[in-house]
Amino acid sequence: MSTPTLEQDIARGLEIRRQIELLQIELKAIEARVQAIAEIGKQEPLKEADREGKKFVARGAGCIVPVIFESDLLIASFKPDSDTHKRLVEIAGDKLADFFADVRKFERRQDDGRAFRRSARAAFDPDTYAAFIRGCLDVKKDGIPKSRVIVAWKEAEPDTAAV
Repeated sequence: MSTPTLEQDIARGLEIRRQIELLQIELKAIEARVQAIAEIGKQEPLKEADREGKKFVARGAGCIVPVIFESDLLIASFKPDSDTHKRLVEIAGDKLADFFADVRKFERRQDDGRAFRRSARAAFDPDTYAAFIRGCLDVKKDGIPKSRVIVAWKEAEPDTAAV
C-alpha cells in the first residue's frame, strides 16, 4: 500500500472534518432525545454510595448506556471578598481553607499570543520587548519553548491555482 500524497491527505482530512461536524450535530440530537426519555423513565441510585445523583439505564442495539443525572455542580472558585466568599466564611470559618486554596495568579489579558506580542511591542523598546517575550515563553522541563502545530482544517479554502 502506497503512502497517500499531500493532496490526498488534504482531501481526506477535509472530508473527515465535514463528517465529524455532521455526526456531532446528529449525536447532539440523539442525546437530547435519550435524555428526554431518561428524565421521565425509572431512575435508580448510582452505585457509589458517596456520589450523589441517579441514573437511567437506556437499552438498545444489544447494549445498555447509562444516562447519569449528577448532583448539582459545585463551584470551583470564587473571587476574594465576593458575596460567595463572605457567605462561605460565615458558614465554614477557618475550615474554608480545607476546601478552597487562596491562590493569587496573573492571567494574560490578551486573547491570543499575536495580540499579546502586538501590545508588548507597542509598550516596550525593542530590547525590553525581546527580554519580556523571552520571559513570557512557556517552556518544557528542558527549557525548550513549547509550541503547537495546528492543521487548520476550518480555514481551508478553494485552491484557485489548482486547475
